[in-house]
Amino acid sequence: MIEAVEASKEFGNGEIRLTTTQNLYIVGVKEENIGKLLSSPVYKKYKNISSPYFNDLIACAGTDHCPFGVIPNKPDAINVANYLTEKYPLDPEDAKIRMYWSACQKGCGIHGNGDIGFVGVKFKKDGKTVLGTDIYYGGTLTGESEEGRLLIQKVPLNEVQFYVEELIKEYIRLKKEKESFEKFCKRILSKISKHALRFLIRFNNSIKRNYPHLKLEITDYILGNKSEEEEIFLFGYQLYKKITGKSPYPRPNILEIYDEPLPEKPSRINSNIPDLLDNIVLKMINTNSEKRYKVFTEIETDLEKIKF
Repeated sequence: MIEAVEASKEFGNGEIRLTTTQNLYIVGVKEENIGKLLSSPVYKKYKNISSPYFNDLIACAGTDHCPFGVIPNKPDAINVANYLTEKYPLDPEDAKIRMYWSACQKGCGIHGNGDIGFVGVKFKKDGKTVLGTDIYYGGTLTGESEEGRLLIQKVPLNEVQFYVEELIKEYIRLKKEKESFEKFCKRILSKISKHALRFLIRFNNSIKRNYPHLKLEITDYILGNKSEEEEIFLFGYQLYKKITGKSPYPRPNILEIYDEPLPEKPSRINSNIPDLLDNIVLKMINTNSEKRYKVFTEIETDLEKIKF
């Protein structure tokens, strides 16, 4: 901060301005001094990184400087942003992603307003205390600002980036030119339930090492469905087709299958799938509504029994 003030005195009018998004501006710089400022040590060290994962990144103090912090926070935010920058590079002129990190539930990192928000938590895993985050999505700052919705709870810190990347992959695949994540969320993610989105993220994260060809995607069929049961059916339809290369029914419409024969077990067509997965897929698309899954948590419980 002192270095920035000294640079402002030398090249600007001596003023610096701070923003709610943790950015700093040196103002009053004359045109003939712009090049000199851009070459100064303080600018080279702290200039905006040319990555949308960093340009709007917010993280509060964390455990190093706050007694309420649950996680280190700033290092965690940087680690995730670095991972995404390296693996999914985006032009900051074409994309904008606001990731806001709060080290605890007090929310000093305004996680609720982030495109993707994170809150530090502690929880038990395999009998041990683990540091992690709850992940939110869909917060806004434009128009009538809205709080983000809780998407996934209790994600270990060393796994956060693997969950977030599933959101980023869908953003990259489906975004329009120069579309921010906030606008993408309103156009696409708001049209599927958070339960369906959570399932997509968890499923894709579990199969990406050994069965990446089974990756679920958001499609036009899935957008705008009224019930969780319909979303389950359409993901099951998609999975059956990815496993077998065939459609289980003539049309992906849950209302048109009641008199159709039950499709063949996927493992009989393609044996290269995890044990028990074919039973799960068939239960997602069963013609008998009494035998179909009704909510995604039922599937997630059964998926825990599979070793991917």
